[in-house]
Amino acid sequence: MGLGMINGLILLIVGAVLSIAGAVIAASMQQKSWEVQYRRSIEDAQLRRAEALCTKIIELSDKRIYRLRRLLWSTRSSSTIDSHAARADYSESVFAWNDNFNLFRTDLLAFFGYGWVREFEEELHFELQRLGVIVERAVDSQSPVSVRAEGDLNVLARRIYTFGARLQGHVRDRTLPHFDQLDALTFENADRLPLMYLIKRLYGVSPKMRRV
Repeated sequence: MGLGMINGLILLIVGAVLSIAGAVIAASMQQKSWEVQYRRSIEDAQLRRAEALCTKIIELSDKRIYRLRRLLWSTRSSSTIDSHAARADYSESVFAWNDNFNLFRTDLLAFFGYGWVREFEEELHFELQRLGVIVERAVDSQSPVSVRAEGDLNVLARRIYTFGARLQGHVRDRTLPHFDQLDALTFENADRLPLMYLIKRLYGVSPKMRRV
């Protein structure tokens, strides 16, 4: 075999190796691009739902707090607010709140975690109920609401505002807690993942998808 043939064979082998390496690199880059797009699409969908949840909680809590305040003000001797109308408005806000209460709890758990559900229910919802009972009893007895109860209502309003702002902060910063688990393989999503990704995950050679 002549020197020219040897050189030609070497060039052929080198070319084949480079072609294979290029194909592997291209496939890897394509896979990474798919992973980013897959992650982004899931995050965007979840963020839209979480943002809608934040908006709804803030809207209904603001309405309930304001209408409870008006009902409280109607118990003052100098007030010109019709207590019957104020009570009807407050009852409407309570109905809207309760109508969405289980949805709030479910979505808070899904998007933010159990700690948020517990804070929402035990520190905000129960306090709203407690103060509502105090104010309604004052209306029934035609007596003014205590200064302490009015102060508690002001404190609760600030806590609800802070709660909503914290929720919105996680949405804005794309830091929902469950995003860390979006790349988990489950029965529901396995059929949508490419074979190469599944093989890489099976042998532990695929890094977790990064937050995007």
